[in-house]
Order: sequence, then structure tokens, then C-alpha cells
Amino acid sequence: MDVIEKCYRQLSVQILVREVSGDFGPTAAKYLLTAAVKWLEKTGFGGTNWSTIELTRHIPLLNREIFQPFLTLGKSACEALSKLSQLDEPLSLIASGGVRQSLDVAHYIRLGAKMTGLAQPNLSPAIEFSSVVIEGIKIVSEQLRKTMLLTGKLSLEKLIEVNLLSSPRFKQL
Repeated sequence: MDVIEKCYRQLSVQILVREVSGDFGPTAAKYLLTAAVKWLEKTGFGGTNWSTIELTRHIPLLNREIFQPFLTLGKSACEALSKLSQLDEPLSLIASGGVRQSLDVAHYIRLGAKMTGLAQPNLSPAIEFSSVVIEGIKIVSEQLRKTMLLTGKLSLEKLIEVNLLSSPRFKQL
């Protein structure tokens, strides 16, 4: 926290804290907000994590075995956002990890995220053709428009009022 506060004072920039596959809850979030943190990014299980990145390197078999159990470690971003959305604090949240399509984006918005990351579905296509990634983003955007139409909401911010939790895709909550 001292380092974060020092950076804020010396650099006069907005600070983003990204939590990776662990869990910060409401207490830690409040504490971070007192240190001038403006954005909190909660990454969840299902995204690109450090273990999968390490496993893609040319490393000895022993090291691959060491990283293997960590591939399924972590909570979903939904679990973390559910806790954080109960805070009575103005939060600027980013949700990532496990986001695959527009209903995931809508769901995270419903849980209080102002932005989402959608990396994993775009990683392989990005290696070959950027046009495929651009097309995928257009599809997600159009699906979000359809979600707004079907829920009667005129903006993404209004999706926070929609009960997306009854969707079969999110029954695990």
C-alpha cells in the first residue's frame, strides 16, 4: 500500500490494481480505494493465467508437472464481483477471465463491472489474422446490442438492472 500511495503522489496518475487468480474482497477493495486506487481488475478462473503461459514455454517436463495443478486454481470473476458489488463504495471494476461472449460481458456489467477483458477467444486468431479478431469484436458488440434490445435497456449501464442470474449459463452462482 505504501508503494501504491507513493506512486500516486509522485506520478499523479490513476492507479489500477489487477488481482490475478487470488481473491480480494470488500475489505481489501476499501483499503485500496483509500490509497487512491481508481480501478480494480478482478481476473477469474477461465482466463489466461500465469500457469498456462508458463506451460507454453519450452520448459522441462518436471516444471510442466509442477505447474499443472495450478491450471484450475482460483475463483471465477463472478464470485469476486458478487462480493465487491455489495460494497457501498463507488468502484471502477474491470472483470476478466472466463469471458467468452456477449452474455458473459452483460453478466459482468450486471455485477458492477464497467469494463471486461475478452482475451482468450482472441489469442489464437490474433496470431494469424487481425481481421478475425476485429470481426469477433463486432459480433460481441452486436450481441450486446441485442441483449439491450431484449432486456429493454437503452445503455450498457442500464444492464445493471437486469436479472441475468436466472440464465442457465449462470446457474452455478
